[in-house]
Amino acid sequence: MLAPVRCAPRGRVLRRVWRAVGRPDRLLATPLTSGNHDYDLLLALCQAPSDLRYLTGLRGVRDRCRRSACLLEEVWSADLERWRGDLKRIADFDAVFTSFASSATALSDVMGRRCHVILGGVDAVKFCPYPDPPVRSIDVYSMGRRPEAVHGALMLLARCGRLFYVYDTVRNFAIIDPAEHRALLRDLVKRSRHFLAYHAKFNKPEETHGQQELGMRYFEGAAGGAVMLGSAPRCEAYDRNFDWPDAVVPVSATDAWEVAEVLAELDGQPERVARIRRDNVVNSLLRHDWVYRWRQILDIMGLPRTDGMSLREAHLRHLAANVFHASRRAA
Repeated sequence: MLAPVRCAPRGRVLRRVWRAVGRPDRLLATPLTSGNHDYDLLLALCQAPSDLRYLTGLRGVRDRCRRSACLLEEVWSADLERWRGDLKRIADFDAVFTSFASSATALSDVMGRRCHVILGGVDAVKFCPYPDPPVRSIDVYSMGRRPEAVHGALMLLARCGRLFYVYDTVRNFAIIDPAEHRALLRDLVKRSRHFLAYHAKFNKPEETHGQQELGMRYFEGAAGGAVMLGSAPRCEAYDRNFDWPDAVVPVSATDAWEVAEVLAELDGQPERVARIRRDNVVNSLLRHDWVYRWRQILDIMGLPRTDGMSLREAHLRHLAANVFHASRRAA
């Protein structure tokens, strides 16, 4: 059994909690269940090292878990000295993971213990547009961070009636229902011909200090079968995990008109576009579903894989084969 813990409430919720109970280390843990079950693994998911302070509120929880692990989703190497105090809070964990592969070595040095790499992932089954691919009525979909030059060019093309461009019009908005939000994202990607994808925090060099990492956009865009436009991050994690041709079709973040040229080029190459879509979906099903990340975690923790995992992996392989053959038949 798993006892997952998501650390760190954010924004207004966080401020209200602090006003009510004081410092983070005074937070009391909510019981895991109504009973007194024991768990095989406690997995604490932290977006940033600062979230580790909330683990002090998990009084008595670890006593009911055979093993414990912590996953740091976003850690930039240049910030490690600033987080050294917070990183001391994970000394009691049996294993530490990070989603940023380029930071793993530096994290290991700071903590004095090995830090394993667990990349991001996606629910590849839900993102898969097959077996009934919807019409891709969105020409370009952009979510989250975007290059202003590219956005401006796409806005002009949209105003001229040359394409349908979907983009964010608000920032730091409150999500009403996370499950509904993810469902909408999946539906939008599956209906998009092209999807903008640039490396994590590409427009925040003062925070990354030149470090390039795989952002979640790559996993989502590929799994939904969109043709990703943008830049491939300069890191081994991308080279090893998105190693098929045209996983990302290059579009400069500063050249306002290159995106129009690339779109026109792709419009004239339907066979290339069909191959890109097929390769993106098939590789996502075979390599980037969350079950593969979960398998890594269990193997490192010395825990057995479950029958449910085996069934899901078999389903993913079956679905990938169907996608491949359906794409070949259509071509």
